[in-house]
Amino acid sequence: MIQIAGFAPPGPNELFSDIYQNGKGAKITNGSWSAGYRPYSTRCRMFDSSLRDGFDSILFVASAGNAGNDVPGKTANTIGDPSSCKNVMSVGASQSTGERLSRGDKGKDYLADFSSRGPTMDGRMKPDIVAPGYTVLAPRAHASDRNREETFETFGTSFSAPVVSGNAALVRQYFEEGWFPCGSKGCGRHMPAI
Repeated sequence: MIQIAGFAPPGPNELFSDIYQNGKGAKITNGSWSAGYRPYSTRCRMFDSSLRDGFDSILFVASAGNAGNDVPGKTANTIGDPSSCKNVMSVGASQSTGERLSRGDKGKDYLADFSSRGPTMDGRMKPDIVAPGYTVLAPRAHASDRNREETFETFGTSFSAPVVSGNAALVRQYFEEGWFPCGSKGCGRHMPAI
C-alpha cells in the first residue's frame, strides 16, 4: 500500500465496499488526498476498475491537489491520483470573490494558483470542475482561548471537493424525489435509488 504524507489510503474495493455497506448505501463520497503527478498508475487502474465494474452507482469526488505552484513556471501537469483517474470526478480550487480576493487575483471564475491541474500524462484534461478553495473561512477546532478567533482562513482543494460532493448529493436527491421536469416534489418521474 502506498503512503501519502503518513496516510495509507485503503484499496478501492475495500473503500467503496465499506462506504456502501456502512454508509447505508451511500452513493457519493469524497477523497481529499492526492499523490504526486505520475503516469496512469496501478492505483488509478484499481479505482477505475472498481468504479466501473463493482461500484458503478458511486460517485467518487477527489481533490486535485495543491501542487500547481510548487515549481516556478510549471503549473500544468501537476495533478496527482486518485484525482487523475478516469472514473473519478476531479475537483480543483477557484479563487475567491469580494473581500476575500488577494492582490492580483481575478475572481471566482479563475483557477487558484496552487490548484493542481492537467493534462494527465496520457493527455486527459483534469480537473473536471472547480469550486471555492481559496481563502476559505473554516471553523477552528477546540478554540477555547478567548483571545483566538473561532474561525480562520485557509486554502486547498481539500475544501473544494466537499463542496462538489454536497452539491452532487443535492442534484441526486432532486432526481430521486421526482422534482424534474415540473419543479415540485413527486410530480415527475423518480430516478431509482440504485
